[in-house]
Amino acid sequence: MEVGRREAVVIHMTVCQVHEKIGLSPGEFTRRRSILNDIIRAKKKAIARTRQARKRRLQLMLERGKKSSSTEIREGTTYESGIDLKELDVSKLEVIPPPCYPPVEKLPATRGPYVIFDLETTGLERDSHITQIAAVDERSDHDFSCYVIPEKHISLQASKVTGLKVKDNKLFHNGVEVLAEPISQALQSFLCFLKNLPTQKQKILVGHNIKGFDCLVLMHALINCNLVEEFHERVIGYMDTRKLFRMSFPSPKSFSQVNLSKDLLGPEFTYAAHNALEDVRTLKKLVCLPSVLEEHKQLCEFSADYILESVEFNARVKKNLPSLQILINLKVVSAGIARKIAGSDLSFRHLEVVFRRDGQDGLSTLLAESVSGKIRVSRSKKMIASLCDYFSGKS
Repeated sequence: MEVGRREAVVIHMTVCQVHEKIGLSPGEFTRRRSILNDIIRAKKKAIARTRQARKRRLQLMLERGKKSSSTEIREGTTYESGIDLKELDVSKLEVIPPPCYPPVEKLPATRGPYVIFDLETTGLERDSHITQIAAVDERSDHDFSCYVIPEKHISLQASKVTGLKVKDNKLFHNGVEVLAEPISQALQSFLCFLKNLPTQKQKILVGHNIKGFDCLVLMHALINCNLVEEFHERVIGYMDTRKLFRMSFPSPKSFSQVNLSKDLLGPEFTYAAHNALEDVRTLKKLVCLPSVLEEHKQLCEFSADYILESVEFNARVKKNLPSLQILINLKVVSAGIARKIAGSDLSFRHLEVVFRRDGQDGLSTLLAESVSGKIRVSRSKKMIASLCDYFSGKS
């Protein structure tokens, strides 16, 4: 028993004391290291006792509790003990999707050389098919143009503007047949053009009014052709020149590219508008004007990931929003909130299941679920109460 006590005493000694006990010199480095460790330990202990540290520990504990509660509500009773031996409502076993969030616009990770690009399409819908891709390098005279045979019908309005028509699976421009490729081959040719440009850095694609249309149409095509990964190896971001010209030239009444070219390049300047190659050559002239400042350009850039996230968000909205239309029609929730619910990957069925399981608390926890400081939908008590009133009346 006496030996045990002595061993315990030795264990609690510092390294220096152990060295002295067994007749060894502790050494200057060992002493300094020991003192430093004592200082660090004392500082950590003092910080842990502060009000701010205690508040932070409490906050983390509450967040862990909320996260656990959210997971339980989403997963239902799937992990309950003896679940396989019980007769349960199937809805209680239904797993609710984890939270998804709207895309957040951010700048590209690094700046890259500009490549001006433009698309002609079968219509004005975001899922329109491409009929022509064109691009020109800002730093050289290298350009690219490729006609595409679309798998969708070209709308009458689009055909009138671009002069493109399909007949017997052949593409005609203003009545003259043009060499056209399938979309997969055309996109691969475009990626090859980007790869072979003089600078090997990832590019920033520049276009006029592209953020809400051209970028999304291009990304849809890349997804359908399984070329997204290869595209992101070549392209790091985009720049929308509509925003750029609004910052650089606040006076023009119209910011269409045709009107801007007349205002800024001279009234005598003309070009074949809505031919993608002519559009990009003209846009290059506008972007390279001395009055277009470099700092303004940087402010108008956004990352390639943002567009991919936007396409994924829009796909979730398209999938889930129809089921939520009844809530909009009855003014249970606004159209904006319904879109947020749909974009977070929740449908009417999911809301109904959670209300049956856990009532108002369940809906509140689900819709206010927070990940990395982002709220899934909303914490609005009024909105949650409105949903509860609807589901209570329905049941």
